[in-house]
Amino acid sequence: MSETLILEVMAKHEDLHDCSGLLYVPPEKPAQYRATRVYDLEFEGEQAGAEEFAKAVLIDAIGDRWEFGGGTILDGFAFVLEYWMKPGVLDLEQRAILDYAASHPGLAIDLKGLRIRHRIYVFADGGANDAAFVRDLCNPAIHAWEVRQAS
Repeated sequence: MSETLILEVMAKHEDLHDCSGLLYVPPEKPAQYRATRVYDLEFEGEQAGAEEFAKAVLIDAIGDRWEFGGGTILDGFAFVLEYWMKPGVLDLEQRAILDYAASHPGLAIDLKGLRIRHRIYVFADGGANDAAFVRDLCNPAIHAWEVRQAS
């Protein structure tokens, strides 16, 4: 039976970025963002083996900060936009990771599937218009997405 390991990774030494550089039209109110990647690994084997694989293949131990689990690595955001490739759409990073796992039969796990999500944390006093971020970052032909407001 397959299990899932969720891993969120972000650059350790990266600062917040101005949302004006992310959107086609700058936001009405000043806003900043931070981008991370979330890997959903579907595997057979032990949890420790999946974490070992993730640390060896998906994480730069010196330059990255990471957390296993389904939570968010940052807090204090106005909202989070998460988007990923729809099933059947070519994702070269996903394909390369799956091919790597398949070509190394001595791994402690059998990697059955992988979804890579891009997570954009938006920080803005007084909130921000999430519709503009969806419009400018998500292509409905190839992406699925979800917006989560701060709780």
